Amino acid sequence: MPLKIIISFIVMCTIASLLFGVVYEPKPVYGSIYDPWQPKAEIINNFKSLCNNHSAQASYQSIGKSYLGNDIWLFKFGNPSGGVVLWDGQLHGNEDYGSEILWLIAQWLFSGDTRAQSILQNNYVLMIPVVNIDVWGRYNARDVNLNRNFETGWSASAENPGPYACSEMETRAMRNIFQMYEPDFYVNLHQGADMSYFAYYSESNRTLASQVLSRAEQIASELGVSPYKGFPMSSTGFAIGDAYSLVGASSWLAELDPSWTHTEEDWQRLVSNIYPKCLAMFIAMCEISVNAPPHPQRAQTSISISLSSSTSYLGTTIEIGGTLTNEGEGLSNALILLSYSINNGETWSYFNSSTTSSDGTYLVRWMPNATGNYLVKASWSGNSSFIGASAMANLAVRSLEEPDNFSVVSSSQISELTFKPEIKELSFKLWGETGTTGYCNVTIPKDLLRGNPWEVEIDGEAWSFISSENATHSSVYFTYTFSSTLQVIIRGTWVIPEFPPVLMLLMFLIVPLIAEIYATRSFRRGNNPRKL
Repeated sequence: MPLKIIISFIVMCTIASLLFGVVYEPKPVYGSIYDPWQPKAEIINNFKSLCNNHSAQASYQSIGKSYLGNDIWLFKFGNPSGGVVLWDGQLHGNEDYGSEILWLIAQWLFSGDTRAQSILQNNYVLMIPVVNIDVWGRYNARDVNLNRNFETGWSASAENPGPYACSEMETRAMRNIFQMYEPDFYVNLHQGADMSYFAYYSESNRTLASQVLSRAEQIASELGVSPYKGFPMSSTGFAIGDAYSLVGASSWLAELDPSWTHTEEDWQRLVSNIYPKCLAMFIAMCEISVNAPPHPQRAQTSISISLSSSTSYLGTTIEIGGTLTNEGEGLSNALILLSYSINNGETWSYFNSSTTSSDGTYLVRWMPNATGNYLVKASWSGNSSFIGASAMANLAVRSLEEPDNFSVVSSSQISELTFKPEIKELSFKLWGETGTTGYCNVTIPKDLLRGNPWEVEIDGEAWSFISSENATHSSVYFTYTFSSTLQVIIRGTWVIPEFPPVLMLLMFLIVPLIAEIYATRSFRRGNNPRKL
């Protein structure tokens, strides 16, 4: 090809990329990191076909959506009452050796091998071949490293950890699975490190880890391969940390091989060496999980939520706070996730997180970016000792251009704020822990409702209060002690009619004029009686 043509082609591609945002990428070279043996969709479809062909002992489900709306698939094999073993792959989306290992193990389960048959009878095997379903790359579609986004050891200074712990949909889906199935063993598969190993989370049961490594060494010898080495590992936002902290699972991170490429030689090494070494670990975990100690019973918790105001204006910041407790005692160092819903709880969008202080309290600040009625939720996933909890509050966000609105400031959670002008009544509910005291200050625009005097009821009982006012607003302040949810009603004596000011002025001018015309006509009739 003439040099001029080549140069012209390069120039044209460069201009196109600058003008239209088009990035020229060459087709993946055979055997490169960009040329997987099975693309993500293909390996998922193969797993589904395997389950459909063995539906008596296999099934699958979506555990949630990714950032781009793709399903994250969980495949389940064996006995739901057996020891639970969970393995996953592609938490980093370009590390597919783990996905191939899971595919080989899944096929082996239905090979007729006596060990495989025993596992299907005595174990519940869970596999997530592809966690990072959106992207062929280390990070997810939001450029977040999912294996730095989990709660345990999360650090803002880690490698692309996300804006806050558990900010990513994929991360939360995995945490839900940990809590839903409470695995005895969890393995997170990776590749590309300088050395290969199966590392267990340092806080988990080391005796159990030693048993796994010892039994895997025996099985690896039977299979004619050397075993993976094992050692303890800490967590800086790793999935293994949350699997342990949430449900007490024996959690492992595996680096399968230093290679990134997909040549025929790589495949032969994966099948003949990496796979049997992983199979030895898998069999050992399945055998030991059958007799693994049961997960400890977890204690109940409760969480409160309160807003600095249940009504806010666009462009202003509100404070959201509360307390996480167990039997009245605050729980410290717990990750509270904050989310909101604009469709009455059908879907939720996460916007922030906070870690509880020594007394169990949390506090975040948030500026909503749109007007509307919000449900705001604070939730804690729980851990291996405590069951999670959540609480909700209502928030109305108005535009500054709208007429003035009510404002309720309280130390408690507020919900169901309702104004009924036809009966001159403002009502809402207060939520809090039994025995605690709280306050409430309600600011009421005089253009909407006036009281002369005001009446305040709590749960149908007349309540004492302090009222004050200025030229535009009235204020009603009162305190209370919780014995249950409190229903508050504030009644006024005068509701401003919903007439525009100009119309009101015209009415004031027209009504006297009509009266004057009528009086004049009546006077003339009286002085000029109609003759018969």
